[in-house]
Amino acid sequence: MSKFKRSSSGFGDWMSVQVKFKGEKVGCLPILEDGTVDDKNVTVVSRKNVPDNLFEGKHVIQLSEDKKTIKAFKPYSGQHPAKFIKFGGKEGESPAPKAKHGEYGEYLVFYPIFEITDGAYKGCNVSYQVAYKFQEGEDGLTEFAGTKGRFLEGLEEFLDTVIGQFDPPKWSDNLLPLFQKMALRANRTVGIVFKKGFVATLVELDQPKKKPTKKADSEPPWTPDEE
Repeated sequence: MSKFKRSSSGFGDWMSVQVKFKGEKVGCLPILEDGTVDDKNVTVVSRKNVPDNLFEGKHVIQLSEDKKTIKAFKPYSGQHPAKFIKFGGKEGESPAPKAKHGEYGEYLVFYPIFEITDGAYKGCNVSYQVAYKFQEGEDGLTEFAGTKGRFLEGLEEFLDTVIGQFDPPKWSDNLLPLFQKMALRANRTVGIVFKKGFVATLVELDQPKKKPTKKADSEPPWTPDEE
């Protein structure tokens, strides 16, 4: 578990479908909330306008604006091995939390991006939303903003699974560049569990044993002075 104290105080339009092949045509049948398939509103595209590795089954797909091309696809269900790539953001800029507005006012989120490393979806990129709930503690170190709740649990799950156990760093208004560096250095393979097209949870997988490293390489993944 990450040792943070608990204080008291995107990617276009995607749709869940059942994919079926018939000759040079690909049918995309919408999957409804209850998991059944709507065979009345089928989107049909040409076989030449879909990814080469697309296969029949339930997927989440991204259609072009004219609905004539399947641009990308990702899992609808199941657990899939993946590695962290980076945080979402504008190309060429350091990652930073994004402000969103909800029922209870403004809040911050970030979007980790993973690449599936094995199986039928190998090479697919996957992203999901995580709440950014940090604040400065009295000791000048970072702590969680809050004590409980599913958003805080999701944040802690991401840190524990992708980075592992570590001491809280010195407070900063934007911790994502540091966390990105730590996650890439950890280089963990994690299990992403999908339910009805959404990322439901991350799970730890057995990590391959690392070869012994020189003393100079065994330093902590960050120092308090890193940004």
